[in-house]
Amino acid sequence: MSVIFENCDYVDLVKRMKKQNIKVDLIFTDPPYCVSRDYQLGFSNMGRAGMNYGQWDYNFDQKRWISDVSDLVKDGGSIIIFNDWKNFSYVVEELEKNGFLLKDLIRWEKGNPMPRNVNSRYLSDCEFAIWAVGGKCDISYHDVNGSYILEPTMQTGKNQQLNSETTNIVRHSKQEESKTGISYRVLMVAPRIHADVIDFFKYKIATDNAKILSLSIDKTVDLFNMSPSILKLNNQYDIEMLILTSSSNQEYADELNSFRFDLKDVDVSKIHQTEATN
Repeated sequence: MSVIFENCDYVDLVKRMKKQNIKVDLIFTDPPYCVSRDYQLGFSNMGRAGMNYGQWDYNFDQKRWISDVSDLVKDGGSIIIFNDWKNFSYVVEELEKNGFLLKDLIRWEKGNPMPRNVNSRYLSDCEFAIWAVGGKCDISYHDVNGSYILEPTMQTGKNQQLNSETTNIVRHSKQEESKTGISYRVLMVAPRIHADVIDFFKYKIATDNAKILSLSIDKTVDLFNMSPSILKLNNQYDIEMLILTSSSNQEYADELNSFRFDLKDVDVSKIHQTEATN
């Protein structure tokens, strides 16, 4: 494995990476916090007048850089951002705006923290980072009878479903609608669905006119089992195995992928016409 170090403005690096279609599994970063100042706050700052870390720490845009790098993260890839806690609200807002799913807050505990102004403030023995996951972990399907987003999750706890899944599902559907002009019907699939999640969906349907339903995994499997395509596969499974073993890898892959119905193949006007008559 080779390691490449770049000493440059991140904007230039991001442009080059996008031009080369480079995607990454992880962005681990500690951007400027914008905490520098050239004035006192009424007490000595370890003998320094103010706290000036350099021009790079002044007026750094805490939001723009997230938008710039969001396309570099692979589907399911992670971004971990250290920052001053006072900037976290801006960082979280921009991450969600760019389609990231917030996963957790990472706490870095320092065994021997540097004492600062011990007579006027509590000792800070840790720093925090935000961990979020990018890319789409959902399944989109477009048809003249309607467009769907299938949002699978293995979260089983009520709080995890409410805090980590439901709000992101609604937000994601709105983001896709604003990009494509298509109104999506959303299906959340989980091992079991909590009553509080149903209550949240009722609220979003009533207040935001959201198109959203939830299914258990067992119910979803039942729906698949009723599909003519699945019934045909069940009846011809051994034949399909024979086709797989006798076909070239690329030939069989092309046949599988031919069932994929991408948005670029859809006449959007027909979708809107269908929705208008339903």
